[in-house]
Amino acid sequence: MLASRIACAAGAIGTLLCENVIEGAGTAGIYVTAGADFVRIHNNAITSNNDGVVSFAEHTVITANTLVAVPIPASWSTGHAIVGNNSCHDNGDYGIHINAANAVVVGNQVDENTLDGIYFSGSGDYGLGKGNMCTDNGGDGMACDADQVVLGDNICRGNTGYGIDYSADRDIVLGTSS
Repeated sequence: MLASRIACAAGAIGTLLCENVIEGAGTAGIYVTAGADFVRIHNNAITSNNDGVVSFAEHTVITANTLVAVPIPASWSTGHAIVGNNSCHDNGDYGIHINAANAVVVGNQVDENTLDGIYFSGSGDYGLGKGNMCTDNGGDGMACDADQVVLGDNICRGNTGYGIDYSADRDIVLGTSS
């Protein structure tokens, strides 16, 4: 389906958004409100929107999407999100921005974004970032100011900032190349 925007409202529990082309929205390409829990967003192409995927729902799963030329490609503000195997490149902000506890960010290709490739911000505590490739971003490959985040087996190369920049308490970095 070709669309400029898809929204999941509260009560849309267990919705699957799959194989859509979403472009040219003045707002988020995919917007998931609080109460639309257990939404799965899979294999979508999201380009040239103000935001890519914005979710305020619990247990959102975002996999195998391509997000290109979007100022804020992927942002989560509630817990237990899984963000895996997405391609986020040439975006005007972060590649992936996590601001929610207990998020799992695995196997993403995050390249040539204006700011950091992957950013776990203040409320992104207890997260996991594993097996991500973050290259040629305008900021850090991965940045973390959330507490108790585990980063492992990531590759961060050619970024303007640090490979990994963490400034929070009790973070763990294992087997990461930068």
